[in-house]
Amino acid sequence: MRHQPREALEMKNDRGDTALHVAASRGFINICQIIVGENRERIYLVKLKNKDGETPLFQAALNWKKQTFAYLSNLYGHSAPLQDLVRDNGDSILHCAIRREYFDLAVIIVYYYDFLSTHLNEEGFTPLKVLATRPSAFRSATRLSWWKQILYHCKYYYIYLYTALHMK
Repeated sequence: MRHQPREALEMKNDRGDTALHVAASRGFINICQIIVGENRERIYLVKLKNKDGETPLFQAALNWKKQTFAYLSNLYGHSAPLQDLVRDNGDSILHCAIRREYFDLAVIIVYYYDFLSTHLNEEGFTPLKVLATRPSAFRSATRLSWWKQILYHCKYYYIYLYTALHMK
């Protein structure tokens, strides 16, 4: 049984992922470009969701595939609608990037989709609240040797003194 190219590219696996979802989640940007088409003739595939409500763009973010994320985001003109950036459980791509500690990607996401910074998931958490649960996001959570701890704490006194002296 032979499928037409359009039908084959729309086929989904047991998770509801299309070929574009799989290519995006693996970071295969060249395959994503081939699937979408040279003239973007199959751009409609970018909006298809899997069983969790995730688009290929979401899958690229979820799996820390920054170049693929940038390519797919560019297809949207970096203005993807909210429903394409949020999965069924209410988590946005920003929630997921922070939860997985992809902080460099989170910065890119906030740059293009700043409205996600105030989005509440089903638990009522904003991305900032998720960030607050990640101790590794804060320098004070890292284990420093005793002399680095002293320097770490002293720098705040230095900043305070410097600011106090130069504010006059």
